[in-house]
Parts: sequence; C-alpha cells; structure tokens
Amino acid sequence: MKKLFTLLTLALVSIGSAWGDDEIFSYTIPSTATDASTEGWMDNAASGTISGTCSFYHKDGKGYYADFLEEKGYCLNGNDASVKVTLTGTNTFQTNDKVIVSFAANGTSNRSFKVRTGYKSNTNELVSSEHKNVIEEATVSLTASFNGLSTIHIERNGGGMYIYGVRIVRPSADKASPEITTDLSTAPLDVDVNIGTTLSIVAEHVTGYQWYRNSTNSTTGAEAIEGANTPSYTYTAPAEDAENTVYFYCVVTNENATSAKTATSTIAQVNVGKLPTLSSVSQKIFNPSDWDNKEYTVSTIKDNLEICNGTVDDSNQSFDGFSVTKRIKLNKDEEGTSKYVKFKVDKPCVITVYGMTGSNGNERTLAMKIGGSDVKTMSSSTYDMAKMTYVYSETSEAEVILHTTEGSGTFNVYGITVSNKNIEIGATGWATYVADANVVVSDIEDFEAYVVTGASGTAITKSEALEIIKEGEPILVKGTPNTTFYLPLAGTVKAQDGNLLKKGASGVKADDNAGFNYVLVANGTKAEFQRIVGSGAIDVPENKAYLALTSDPGASGARSLDLEGNVTGISKTEDVRSKKDDVYYDLQGRRVLYPTKGLYIVNGKKVIMK
Repeated sequence: MKKLFTLLTLALVSIGSAWGDDEIFSYTIPSTATDASTEGWMDNAASGTISGTCSFYHKDGKGYYADFLEEKGYCLNGNDASVKVTLTGTNTFQTNDKVIVSFAANGTSNRSFKVRTGYKSNTNELVSSEHKNVIEEATVSLTASFNGLSTIHIERNGGGMYIYGVRIVRPSADKASPEITTDLSTAPLDVDVNIGTTLSIVAEHVTGYQWYRNSTNSTTGAEAIEGANTPSYTYTAPAEDAENTVYFYCVVTNENATSAKTATSTIAQVNVGKLPTLSSVSQKIFNPSDWDNKEYTVSTIKDNLEICNGTVDDSNQSFDGFSVTKRIKLNKDEEGTSKYVKFKVDKPCVITVYGMTGSNGNERTLAMKIGGSDVKTMSSSTYDMAKMTYVYSETSEAEVILHTTEGSGTFNVYGITVSNKNIEIGATGWATYVADANVVVSDIEDFEAYVVTGASGTAITKSEALEIIKEGEPILVKGTPNTTFYLPLAGTVKAQDGNLLKKGASGVKADDNAGFNYVLVANGTKAEFQRIVGSGAIDVPENKAYLALTSDPGASGARSLDLEGNVTGISKTEDVRSKKDDVYYDLQGRRVLYPTKGLYIVNGKKVIMK
C-alpha cells in the first residue's frame, strides 16, 4: 500500500502540473518510524520545492506510530495528538493551497480531519470529507485565514484515525499577460478640496497593481503613489491641489507572464475646485445630518462649518424642536485644538451648542474658544442632551472653535445654532414682540415670554412662561430694563393655543375685531395695556403686538390692564388719541406708538423727527 501511495503521489504531481498545480511539500511516514522517548513534537524533514517539516505530537499515549492496514501510520487517538506542517524560511501558506492527507479510520465508522491555524485552536478550521478504514486521500483548500501563515495543524475530527502522509499542492502561476477589462473613464472628474473620489479598474492575470500621479496628461515623469497597490485608489484632494488639474493611471503586472508582463490603464483627469473658506454667519443652523458618515482626518469645510479630525456617524436625537440623525464625535485630544469644529461670526449674536459625553457615566468637557481663549465650557457625564449658550457682543469677525478640553475623552456634538435675533426691552421691563424665526426663550437669564389668554377686571391673564416661540407668534416679554436680549434659534414649533395677542398692523381702530383692542404703553415707570377708543386709528409696528380681547374685561370704565395681575389705580383713562403728553399722530390722524424719522402732529403741532 505504501508503494501504491508513493506511485499515486508521483502520478498526481505529473498530472497536477499539467492541470496547473505544483506540489510544493510532501511527506510519507517511513516504515522505520518510531516514537520519541519523551512527550512533545517529533520533527521530520519533508521533500518538495519548498523546504519544511512534518511533525507529530504525542503525549500520555495519545499519538503514536503503529502498523495499521499493513502500513506504518501515525495514530491520532486523543485530542492532544496533532500533526504540524511547517514551511521553513520565508515561505508561507497561500489562499487556495490544497492540503492533501492520506488517512484511514481506525474503526468501522467514517472519520474526517480538521485543518487548523493553531494547535488545538478552533478559531479557524476546515473539515475534510469522510471515509472508513481504508487508506485514501482527502483534500482541503485553504481559505484566506491561512494566508501568510508558516504553520498549519492537522487534527482528528471526532474519533481516532491513522495518518500516512501529507502533501501540499499549490495552483501554478498564471503565465498569461495582464489584461485590463474595465478601464478608467476618459471623462474629466470634478472634485472639491478634501472630498474623496475613487478610481477603479478591473484586470485579469495580475500579480500586482501600482497607481501613478502626474501633473500632465502623460505617463512621462509620473510619480508612483506609495501604498496604492490595489485595483482601486481613492484620491482626496489636498489644499495644495486647489484650482489645479491632476492625472492618474494604474500599471498592472504579472511577474509570471511569459510575454508582456505589464499593462497600463488610460489616464484619468481630475479637476480640483477652489479652496473652500469660512464665511461669517449671523443666523445659521449647523446640522451634522447634512454631512457624510466618515472620519474627517483633514480639515474639511462644508456650508461654512469646518471639521478637523472629527468623525460623523449615525445617532438620533431631538432637542428644542430639532431632530438630527447624526453627530460629530470629537475624540480625546491632549493638545486641545487639533481636533475641532470651527465657524465664524462677525456681529453680535447668540451661539448655542448641543451635545453629550461619548461615554455614559464618564464626564467629558467641550470648550468654546474665541479669540484664542476658552469663553465657555459644557460638561456631560450621561446620555442626556446638554446645552451651552454664549452671547458674542463684538462687531468684528471672530473664529469660534469647539474642542474637547485637555485630558477629556470623546464628546459628541449634535447641533450648533447662531442667531442674531434680538429684542430690546425698555425702561418698564416689558415689551411685545413678533419673532421672524422660531426661537428658544427658556434658557435666557432674567427673561420670560408669555402669550395673553384673556383679561379679568383690570388685569390680563398670561400663560405660563414659554420655552419656544414660533415664527410669527405675537408675545409679551418681560426682562431686565434697558437690555437687549439675543434669542437662540429653534427647530419645529407649534403655535400657542388661545393667544389673544395679534401681530402689529397699520390703522388699528377701536372697533376692529370685537371692539376691545389694547396697545402696550408706558405709564410712568410701569407698562400697561391701554384700550384704543374714539374714532382714530393707531399704527402698531409689525414686529410688535396689540391685544384683541373678545369681550369687555368686566371692569366698568376701566380702560387699562395691568400686566402683573394687579389694579393699576387708574379707574378711567382718556381717549389715547387725545392725551396731551407727547402723543404722536401721522398726517392721516393715526396714532404712532413708535415714531421714526418723518413729520408728525404732537399736541396739535407739526413736529419733524430727525
């Protein structure tokens, strides 16, 4: 039988070469083989085009040489027994190498063997076909998990078995000349700085790829791109290539070809756009959902937001009317500013940042840097949304940089807003306002906003303090006197129910609506709503509001309404058009609460406002 196995091996080597396979390793257990006196590996030199050893491991009687079926074999009768095949020198196993083992079951049941990447390791293993107690060969083709290894292990799969020999057969080299079957497009590609574009080819009969770059549409003088050795190459345009044209091509090689060993692709032309710059913003919502998922290892600008060394990935969150599907992860940064989000502002505004820690239970800190110094920080240790606001009061341009503080870990940024929306509150501490954008008012210090839902006697009825105001919603606001408040932008907002305030308009008359219309005026140091009476009309600016009650508040003769819910002490007021203390009317006889430049009638006289 041993002679038959040897002849079969020689025949297969000869025929295998004709089929395109080469035997690189062969070992047959000789009839004189004997066990070592101590447990461990018994090494045996193998033959073949690649040198190596075939080793057998025995321990406590598990694994030994014995005659079986009239031939010398090695018995795998326990889990400790193993056969190790080692390629020496720099040689390694390759994907698709065939491991051919001659073996027999030591009983009447079918047996098979396993090929593993390590001794008694089941991380990666391949199982052969089965046969009974007859000496036959079974073949296993190695997968990519074995590529590059110098050693493999052959072990039993279940019951005992005898191994008589091991061969390694490798598919012979492809000797055809390389051929590019799908080439690069000749149509020019337009890309922006820091945006990647992938160039790809498809080729056959190839052992290697090399991409080249040139400044001209030629292969002459081109430079090989280090590490670009696959069928695809992704070019991310650096800043130095802005407003230039670069050219790329690939050379494919087959070192085993008997004739032409290389083939060259067509040349791809890539036109790089202008270098993006940050323009200042005064009203803006920066939403990470607008960005592609990836790690931005170089500074990248999109829509006036710059990200450097941050990662955008999926994460759903909702806050202040916004809903986002992505976040910007700013990772740990010992230097403080090399990983950042940046934008510019150039006028007074309020900046709001939403975010949270990148590790639940671990506190992380995000800082806002303006003019080289951190002006505000935000800390978070849970997966609850945190918020940071800062009012920039200068009129000059400044860079705003968001970065993790030194020693802090990952911080996730979910949204940034910049808003120059503001309201000025005068000496009384009260004002009406109609926002021209959705705004957040819940976190503004010493500031509250309400809608008016009714009136009783001599006082109005206000809502609870509002958190968010819808664009176009008339509101009543209270705040520190003689102060300008900046209002952060909000997302989707619902209108308030039961609001009796109306947006300002020209020519508001006493008998409009239900006939109970009031305007906000100053009465000394206090503010109050006074009823419009008489036949005249009043202009209320569109960004202000007036109160339109649906019925008489019920105080006989009372024509002013207190804002704090107290009686004002005025039992009866005069017609607001006929008061003699600095009441302004236009030339059509309509009262003007907020006069600007122009000609007015005051106390019966014409007055020019400059």
